[in-house]
Amino acid sequence: MIHSHYFIVNKTGMPLDEFFTYWRKRHVRAVSDPVPQIRRYAQSHRIPDPPGDAIYQGCAESWYDNLEDVLAMRNSGAYPKMLADERNFIDPGSTEFLLTEDRAIVDGERKPGMVKCLVLVKRKPAMTVAAFRQYWFEVHAPQAAKFDLVRRYVQCPTVDLAYAVAEPRWDGCAHIWFDDVESARRAATSKEYERVGKADASNFIGAYTSFWAREHLVIWPK
Repeated sequence: MIHSHYFIVNKTGMPLDEFFTYWRKRHVRAVSDPVPQIRRYAQSHRIPDPPGDAIYQGCAESWYDNLEDVLAMRNSGAYPKMLADERNFIDPGSTEFLLTEDRAIVDGERKPGMVKCLVLVKRKPAMTVAAFRQYWFEVHAPQAAKFDLVRRYVQCPTVDLAYAVAEPRWDGCAHIWFDDVESARRAATSKEYERVGKADASNFIGAYTSFWAREHLVIWPK
């Protein structure tokens, strides 16, 4: 499946509590009819602790069967309505759009109360996309999977088509879930994080930005 990431920032002057409430309760009703191409839809709302360095306050995540369905959604009557409503709560100049595919490394269950870290990553300048992905999947992933505090870990590499258009800003996004805020804090100060999250990451990541969030599953068939 195609995993669409839409990183967003609150409209200038809009308090964060109002931003999150509008996004979760009003924006989802901006389009009254179902959009058949969207198989799943989740909102990841940023939390203040643990801290992160990304500018984003959240990520709208949607899943499609294929790239053709992404294009079909954008050409549908629902898309203009979505864009029109976004002006009520989103800063349009601070958004980031990323199309990826999911690779579950630790395929754990999503549970209430969990928090996750979203990490946007860019490969080292001299590294090819193929070499970056190979290291991320085959070297880094097995190490991260052994981290006992991690409950779920998904790597989301940017789709190949993006590179045919232009060099994308990011080569992918990682989603890493923990039981709760306290577990996330312990993880961020652990020896495992120093070894895997920092030391090994420097072998293939040239730049990254991250934030912590809680998920709200809006369209989530069982």
